[in-house]
Amino acid sequence: MAAQTILHVWALEFWSLAASLAQFAIMFALMVHFDGKQTFDGSFVTLNTITSILSTGSRASLLTGVSSCISQANWAAFATKPRRLYDFEMISEASRGPLGSVQLLLNSRFKGGPLVRFGAVLTLLSIATGPFAQQLVRVRQIDFLEEGGSIAQGLSYSKGISSPHYSFHYNPNGSVNVTSATVLCKPDISMRASLMFTLSADIRDVIRQATFECPGTGCLFQNFRSLAICSRCYDISSMLVAKQYMKIDSLSSGDQMEYSATKYSLPNGLYLENEDVSSDYPYSHTRWEPTRDVLSLYGTSNPNKSINSREIDTLIWSQSVIKVDNSTNIWQWPNMSVYAVECALYYCVKDYSFRVVNSSIELELEKERKEYRRHPDSWKLLLGNMESDIIANASRNLAFHPNQSAFRRSDLQLSRDFDKSEGFNISQSGVNTISSLVQDLFSSCLDKKGCPAAVDDWKPPTGYYSYQRAWDVMVYQPDLAPAMWSSENLTARFDSIAASMSNSLRSGDDLNSRFVGKVANPITVYKINWPWISYQLFIHVAAMVFFAISVSIDRQPGSRGIPVWKSSQLAVMSQGALVADVLKGAETLEELETAAKKTTIMLLANGEDRPLMQLGAGETTDETSLRGNSASD
Repeated sequence: MAAQTILHVWALEFWSLAASLAQFAIMFALMVHFDGKQTFDGSFVTLNTITSILSTGSRASLLTGVSSCISQANWAAFATKPRRLYDFEMISEASRGPLGSVQLLLNSRFKGGPLVRFGAVLTLLSIATGPFAQQLVRVRQIDFLEEGGSIAQGLSYSKGISSPHYSFHYNPNGSVNVTSATVLCKPDISMRASLMFTLSADIRDVIRQATFECPGTGCLFQNFRSLAICSRCYDISSMLVAKQYMKIDSLSSGDQMEYSATKYSLPNGLYLENEDVSSDYPYSHTRWEPTRDVLSLYGTSNPNKSINSREIDTLIWSQSVIKVDNSTNIWQWPNMSVYAVECALYYCVKDYSFRVVNSSIELELEKERKEYRRHPDSWKLLLGNMESDIIANASRNLAFHPNQSAFRRSDLQLSRDFDKSEGFNISQSGVNTISSLVQDLFSSCLDKKGCPAAVDDWKPPTGYYSYQRAWDVMVYQPDLAPAMWSSENLTARFDSIAASMSNSLRSGDDLNSRFVGKVANPITVYKINWPWISYQLFIHVAAMVFFAISVSIDRQPGSRGIPVWKSSQLAVMSQGALVADVLKGAETLEELETAAKKTTIMLLANGEDRPLMQLGAGETTDETSLRGNSASD
């Protein structure tokens, strides 16, 4: 059959399948377009409505073509070999819809006909395209981000009051000779509060103290850079040196008592010492009992007096700690776990990302930008026409000194490009007040003979935590000591201190700098369940294959092929002469079906034009076999 003839006789089926495929393509395009988009509810139509219409239309168009192909397969089945006449009725019913397809597939007497069965299965599978299409479109809640909300960002800091006082006289050359200088520092109250808060708060509570504004239920503040305070801790337990020796104490009675003691010490002079437990002198509440030191502290603002913080040129404070493990029995000295840690606080620059959920802020990213370093031209003495022996040995570190800190200095600047005067600045008043505040809270003078005016000149230890069993009390200095003792993780404790101080740096920015973030407004969007569309794609591919096979089939012996009659009733009537004798006398549908079930027939057989003849009785058993003698295109 010529290609032009094929297109002519199969035109309806071709365009039906094309229409089905087009509607499927439109539905697919709509899914792609609306996936992740905000939902819409029109006055008369929704996306689900459109999807349902397209799916129903696509199925109807597809079944039009499939039905015709099943009908054509009916003729093909009877043109190749003799079959029960009733099979013709069954295949015709299958071409009309799902019920006939089910009857055909469940009938055990129906033999062969793979093409017909394929069409019947395809008809049944198409039923599910509608429900599957309804599963395609789902909705979900997402946060739509738009510019809004803000969080404090530290670019420069100069909070706190630093008041210098001088005694001086004028030199003959006009210069000012300062003979004495003092400075009084009053730290910013928010910085003091932030430090006190960390004595009992963990890092999550500290983060929630960040200053922000969020007009919605959620906000994002991503990747902004700010002045900060960093912390760094080192385990220096390997540097501990234990020494056991005999110690002699004088009693109030004038007698002397000798006992064994063990002392743990660090290279910077910090030590922890206690009397050793002895079975000869068991301690009880009715006898003299010693004090147990369970924590020893030494702090400094001078990097050169630290152990592992010497390279930090923006150092605020270095804290050395020798500590008895909290889980051990402190009365079994020295048979207990003792370890040492050094933690540093220093100025730095960090990248932050915060998320606000239901008005509660959470930290998502915190990264130190190590490329920002202390600018070599910052924190320089600005003496002008002043001169003084007081600053003859002044260092460039940031430690507060009650005399030397009275002289004016340039801002401390953290910069990554020393060729440009750009960076994050902390003024002298900010540096002085923060340093003096930390010295006051983190260190105490324990020397009974008195201590120098400068905290960095104090000898270790500068803090302790002791348990006096006889009175069942804890004795400590400074105020920081209980927090150091109760912390099982000192690294986490100093992280909290640094985070809280960073909050104050950002909120106390000189220009009230704010980083504008994104407000998350909840909206409803479409979510397409793509696996469900694969079923419809499979149905369409199967229908195209079925159509292609139906068009190309040619099983009739000879050269003229099987006529394309499909579901034509005229074609059925044209074969009436072949079965007239078989069905003659049948008046009811039941009688027709009974006769058809007993008859085997082959349609469209080649041969001479002669009337249909009944086969002899000896050639049949329980059925009548008829064979056509003529065929038509």
